[in-house]
Amino acid sequence: MKNELPHVTATYFIALIKAYLQGVKTKQEIISETSGMLPLPEPENEDPANITHQLIAAATQFNELFYFEIVEQVSQAADTTPTREGLIHHLEAFIAGKITDKDLLTWATTWYNEDEMTEACFEGACVEYCCLFWLPANSTGINIKTMQQVLDIFRLNCGNVLKEKVALVLLTEKEQQHFLFFLRDYADHYKTAEELDIYLLKKFGMDHQSFPYMEELRQVVQKTLTLESLLQKARLIA
Repeated sequence: MKNELPHVTATYFIALIKAYLQGVKTKQEIISETSGMLPLPEPENEDPANITHQLIAAATQFNELFYFEIVEQVSQAADTTPTREGLIHHLEAFIAGKITDKDLLTWATTWYNEDEMTEACFEGACVEYCCLFWLPANSTGINIKTMQQVLDIFRLNCGNVLKEKVALVLLTEKEQQHFLFFLRDYADHYKTAEELDIYLLKKFGMDHQSFPYMEELRQVVQKTLTLESLLQKARLIA
């Protein structure tokens, strides 16, 4: 029969789900790849944007036993959360107009809603911070210019996740101004070391011992480095 579907196993669906959760394939790429071969329904009472639910529903139509195999293997896998490569791929797709801001945000937070499927750890702390905290907190500011800056930070891959996290926070003009105002007060001895820790913990989730620019901050206090130079260095990208 011309329209007969090829033999498909649960492994095929598992690979697609992992590729999406990791980020190396977008929802649109999976739909395009499976077009004409897999029935991808929009399950009732499910978010139609969640391609993992659609894939599981499609797998169940092929074979009811596929559901249990998929859930078992994905839930026990350690490679089912966003990777740096996947984040870069999704950012590139958004900038190229291949996915929407909603698609990007849905992907970044999908694994978090799949508590029955995975408890895996992210590939890196900065990827986790970007997907679970930075993108949702800045959802109204997901635009090509800002996402290009995020992409530049992850492409740079400076080798220090704390520096990457600081750079993400400092992407907005508002946070840059807060950074300058507070550290200027600290450098001029209007703020104490304890207040510095409070600021760093609130903004970056780290104290002065883990803040990667303490040496530069000491130079600012000693007037051998300008605060603007420190800010420029902390942003990682121009």
